Formats: sequence, structure tokens, C-alpha cells
Amino acid sequence: MFLLCGIGNIVFCYYLASISCIERLAETQENVNDQIVKQQTHIIDVLEKADVLMAARVQNSTRLLMKIGAELGPRMMEGMINVNGVSAYNIYMGDKAQGNNFELVDGLTNIMDGTATIFSKTGLDFIRISTNVIKENKRAIGTKLSHTGKAIDKINQGQAYYGKVHILGNPYLTYYAPLKDASGSKIGIWYVGYFADLASTVHYIPLKAAGY
Repeated sequence: MFLLCGIGNIVFCYYLASISCIERLAETQENVNDQIVKQQTHIIDVLEKADVLMAARVQNSTRLLMKIGAELGPRMMEGMINVNGVSAYNIYMGDKAQGNNFELVDGLTNIMDGTATIFSKTGLDFIRISTNVIKENKRAIGTKLSHTGKAIDKINQGQAYYGKVHILGNPYLTYYAPLKDASGSKIGIWYVGYFADLASTVHYIPLKAAGY
């Protein structure tokens, strides 16, 4: 009799211990789930801030490029130029030809980082006549804006394009805007872009958020 009671107490105690263990496991899992939700919320918040800040960065850089270009003088298309073996119309800003001249695009990115390009409208193509986008360790002058990309549709409609595109195989967050002469005719494209890797984008956030 006493033996049965002893066994019964042991079983009952084991049952209580098992219930307690299950409750602790459930509580632990709930805490883990809460932490996962918090981390997910934080990541989403970081990415949303990155999107807003990078959008402003790209658009501000484009405005600065256009402002510097306007200060050089009236824009016009005049004559042909050979850019890395490709024939394209030259674009002048004031008395400065932009074909094979990298002063404007490099001047911008020395201040704002990223990449910049002046495209020349030549026939149905838009050809890079001045750029610091790199292809095979060289400036990608003479290369053409893709006819199947997202940007060219907007440009052909006379509108600007902002968004992520692949340029020569690499992802960039970009802004393309029609480049017009004094009469309002489209003669090329202004371009600014930043390499769209998550690490550099997120690294940019604390500096801007802190006001630096």
C-alpha cells in the first residue's frame, strides 16, 4: 500500500514537473517569437529609411549635376565625336564639349560619390559620351542605354525615371532625366546612380540620421 502511494506521488510529481517544463518551453518560444517580430520590424524600418534617404540622395545629386551643367552655358548638339570607337553627336554646354570630357561627371561624384553620365541622343540610341561608370576597368564611354531597360521608356515619353536598374550587369539606384537644348529639344540624358548593395545603403543611414 505504502509502495503504491510512493509510486503514485512520484508519478504525480513527474507529471507536475512535465507540465512546468512545457509551460517554460512555451514561454521561451513566445519570447523567441516576440524577438523575431521585433527584429523583423527593425529591419523593415531600416530598409524604409534607406529607401527614403537614398531616393533623396540620388535626386539631389541629379539636381546638382543639372545645376552645374546649366552654369556652363546653353546646351546644344554640335558635330560628331568618336567615343571609344563609337560615333556619337557631341553635346556642348556653353563652349565646353562634353564628349570625352569628364570634368563635369567627375566633379559631381567628387562631391556626392556615386556615378554620373552624359548620354548623347544619336539616332534611336542614347550613347555614353561622358561617364565614370566603369566597364572592364575602363570608363564605359561608347556604350548605349539598353532599349529593353526601364529607363528608356520614360525618357522616350519625355519624363524622368527613378528606380533600381542593372547597368552593365550591376544593380544601381538611378535617376535619368531628359537633357534638352535651349529650344526644348531632347538631345541626351542626365544620369546619376549609386551602386545598390544593401551594405553601403544601410551604412549611409546612421550618418544622415545623425545629421552629418
